[in-house]
Amino acid sequence: MPFKETAAGQYAPAGNHNNTIAEPPGSFVAANDTQRIMTSLFRHTSSVRLVISKDFRVLFLNVAAENKSSLFAPQKLHPGDFLPAYLLRVFEPLNPGITQHFTEGLQQSLGGENVIKEIPVKIMVLAGQEAVLWFRVSTSPVWDKEDMLGISISVTDINHQKKQELFIRRQNEALREIIFAQSHEVRGPLTNILAIANMIEELTGNPIDAELASMLKEASQQLDCVVKKVVIKAAKWKLNEPA
Repeated sequence: MPFKETAAGQYAPAGNHNNTIAEPPGSFVAANDTQRIMTSLFRHTSSVRLVISKDFRVLFLNVAAENKSSLFAPQKLHPGDFLPAYLLRVFEPLNPGITQHFTEGLQQSLGGENVIKEIPVKIMVLAGQEAVLWFRVSTSPVWDKEDMLGISISVTDINHQKKQELFIRRQNEALREIIFAQSHEVRGPLTNILAIANMIEELTGNPIDAELASMLKEASQQLDCVVKKVVIKAAKWKLNEPA
């Protein structure tokens, strides 16, 4: 059905001036509004987000980066700060080599690569005690068409995930020890007992000794079955261990 514009700036079917269709307000979002929304989302995400220049100076950081940077140093990280200098000052004393490790990833991203690293960071907590926190650091180049503007950095707290992985590894190690103990340390002597019971049963001329040997052999065989079941169950209980 053809439409024509009315004097009020609305649209109505041609030949019908009673049914007007008003253009919904705000149906289009201006480009600057889109940029404002995207910036707001970027700033208020829970992960630490930064954009740095090609010479590693901070161009932009979100609220999480501002707040968390102040947890590790007297002053917050600000736009214009030289990021490697901040790492050297704040993290290098307890984490020798962390600045070089981090900047190597930045250099890779300057070459056009998307880089993901899981980095343990040692920090000082109350009463002079040290703790290790794990972070996933993602770096990627930021482009404006064919021009590289800098590097985008995302830092995510994965400490809980790493603790779960450590728990699984320890559980699996305990299960491996159980399997080894049951398979070798228990079944070995048990096999010897069965062999001795068989010898007594076959060589003795005393009916009472033969009966006792038969009872010992039967009990040993029952215990051997229990050990086998424990080994099988322990193998099935083994958890999925991270690579």
